[in-house]
Amino acid sequence: MRDWAPTERLPAVRIADYWEDVQAAGKQLLALADLEAKRWVGLLQNLNQFKPEVRESVFLGIEAAYVRLPVAESRQLRQGLRKLLHRHNQFADGEKPIDWVYDEATRSRLMRLYEALTPDDLIDRHAWLFAFWPERPIDTATVWQAEQAAIERERAEVAAQLAHLGLPALLDRIDCFENRRALGWSLASCPMGGELAAELFTQHGETSRPEVRELIQGCAQRLHLKEGDAFLDRWIRPEGGSPLTESACAALLLGLPAEGGTWDTAEQRGPVCAEAYWRETHGTPFDRPADGERVAKALLSVNRVLDAIDVLAKNSKTDWLASTGDIELVISALKRGVEASNADPTLGQRVAYDVTTLLMRLSECRKVSEEAMTQLEWAYFGLLEYQAQHDLVIYRRLSKEPGTLVELLSLLYRPDGAEKESSPEPTEAAKRMASNAWHVLNKWQPFAKLGAAEMPSPESLLLYSEAVIKTAHERGYRAVALDHLGKALAGGPPGGDGNWPHESVRIVIENFAREEELKDGFVAGRINIRGTTWRAVGEGGEQERDLAEDYRRWQNALAVTAPATSGLVGRLAQSFARDATRMDIDDRRWH
Repeated sequence: MRDWAPTERLPAVRIADYWEDVQAAGKQLLALADLEAKRWVGLLQNLNQFKPEVRESVFLGIEAAYVRLPVAESRQLRQGLRKLLHRHNQFADGEKPIDWVYDEATRSRLMRLYEALTPDDLIDRHAWLFAFWPERPIDTATVWQAEQAAIERERAEVAAQLAHLGLPALLDRIDCFENRRALGWSLASCPMGGELAAELFTQHGETSRPEVRELIQGCAQRLHLKEGDAFLDRWIRPEGGSPLTESACAALLLGLPAEGGTWDTAEQRGPVCAEAYWRETHGTPFDRPADGERVAKALLSVNRVLDAIDVLAKNSKTDWLASTGDIELVISALKRGVEASNADPTLGQRVAYDVTTLLMRLSECRKVSEEAMTQLEWAYFGLLEYQAQHDLVIYRRLSKEPGTLVELLSLLYRPDGAEKESSPEPTEAAKRMASNAWHVLNKWQPFAKLGAAEMPSPESLLLYSEAVIKTAHERGYRAVALDHLGKALAGGPPGGDGNWPHESVRIVIENFAREEELKDGFVAGRINIRGTTWRAVGEGGEQERDLAEDYRRWQNALAVTAPATSGLVGRLAQSFARDATRMDIDDRRWH
């Protein structure tokens, strides 16, 4: 494995020596196990690694130690044994033997140890069964449906026993149960379930304890499945004589399926019930656009803005938005989402994909104006810079509306000739807008993905450039506008004659040959486009020499027809030639 190491440092290890070391390690771990359940579970999980005498020592050690374990360690050991037995019994009766599965004698001995650790307290003994994924030690199956059916049967038997403890005792120990909804379902299914649920609903329906509310929801879910409308008439609908307040009714409705009937019932029960329901519900539709819009509106009404965005992303597809979808609802949710994301950045990051998905669909549905799309893209540009799923409208507008470009420049730069001391300290909002403007302009490469035939005509590109410079001059941003315009032009492709830059770009440069800011921006922009590079050891500046040669060839080809452009291309050739020399020196120095 370590082919770089000296041969004499890699002595061969015999298999017999390896297993002797494993046995020695097992004995040392056994001596250190003491009264720590985690260590004993680790040993019991690796019995197949030990020789019979070491394995027997492990069993004798744990059988002597378990009676002295503290309560918490005893509980942890029993949990570890249960999971271990579940795993091995699950595969013990397969058609083909599996080498890692313990034999029947080992499993039986582990089962006896597990049973010896059984607590006297009923809740301590069975609370594990109401975990989200309980692992039963026996009667296991590899088929999920069979496993779940066995779990439900055992839960029903245990729930019948737990019900006799009474509701106060169960609520006092409710923290012992991980999956309280499953507990509520099972309790409502037992013979005493109706009586117990009635006590729970009437006396604790308005509780603020989340674990008790989950128990209520589990009971309500089971009884509604069993009784249907009769359950709603008895407990929810006022015309049926419901004894519960609107808040308590909301707690019950949260356990019912997230569908139109449940939402109708919540709203019919009253405004307090509806508001309480929508503040807490997590059940949302998927790929049901009409339902999605209804849920989104309700979530927005209780200021769950980011959850509303999540629901819209799951349901409002492009085809729906292009036909009968509520465009204004999506736009409103996204606008409100900016403030909500800033208030809770962690949750905002969770719905980042949803935001970019909705923006893409709004763009594709062709029903949103460029102005509205630009505003949304501007608000979320920090996100879209790296996660955009569509060609941003804001860049299309930059490429055809000079005023938009100058507006961004005004957010980022002081006017020409303005002194720093004369400018007031920017507010936090101004800093955020300046940051957005920088990111937009930094990523603006309008011609980078275009072929020669797709470039604007020389006339149209020249008119655009003149308009940018004129507008920028009027507002006092001529110098920075020239710089950014030069950088944008640098991203264009070669022309139809095979020489770089494109003919349209050459016309602009020749017409503004005296503008030093444009020329400097053009050279800097081209160098920056290249980005980082990697190279083989000893390669030196070969890449840069090849580039310098290309630029010299283009410089010579343009010398007569576009002299100003030829001069800039020559500057690039010189820059890459210098880089080649520097790379050669660095390569010799380090290699």
